[in-house]
Amino acid sequence: MVEDVIASEDDERTGWVVPELAVAYAVDPEHVVEVAAVVALVRPSDDVNPPLKRNRLFVLGSVGCIIILVIVIALSIYRSNGKSQTIPPGRIGAIYRKLRYISGPAVYNETSPQGKSAHWIAYEDKRELQATDSQLVQRYVLALLYISTNGNEWTNCRRNESSATCTYICYQDSEPKTCNASRYLSDAHECQWMGSYCLREEGEIRELFLCKSN
Repeated sequence: MVEDVIASEDDERTGWVVPELAVAYAVDPEHVVEVAAVVALVRPSDDVNPPLKRNRLFVLGSVGCIIILVIVIALSIYRSNGKSQTIPPGRIGAIYRKLRYISGPAVYNETSPQGKSAHWIAYEDKRELQATDSQLVQRYVLALLYISTNGNEWTNCRRNESSATCTYICYQDSEPKTCNASRYLSDAHECQWMGSYCLREEGEIRELFLCKSN
């Protein structure tokens, strides 16, 4: 936590004094949240030794403000990190670190399309790619395309655990025809997924054709 202090100022017209203004911030590696700013106006008293009752009220009020401030800070930090998941070291950690360069910290948010795609690559994909595999980013991007466009609602070639292959309408020489393909998020290489065109059977995707898939 960091704290900024703004010097006090006197108002000559009213005789009121604005004491030092404390502004508290909750500091997170990726978020800086301004929590609260409390300003108190106190009229200077001619009484050198103010009554004990007034001192008690001041102390109780100060303690109450501190407690509220601590609660707000805790809630702010919890909300900023609440959806993040714990990533184990080794293969999975290396995959997440690499995918972070593609999609940023969203890969750690398990409810985001990026987080769901990274989770599928790291935990569910039976090809079990390593972070050093050249196809990792390509496969992740296609998984992200599928998940972010509600692929489970696609008309053709959506994910199906009981059937790895599918048919869809493709075009050759501008003429429609029925083509065979592997379903999205299946165990097959992504070059075999619906609409993917690669220079080699398991190479880099050069074209993507997803007409009437949704």
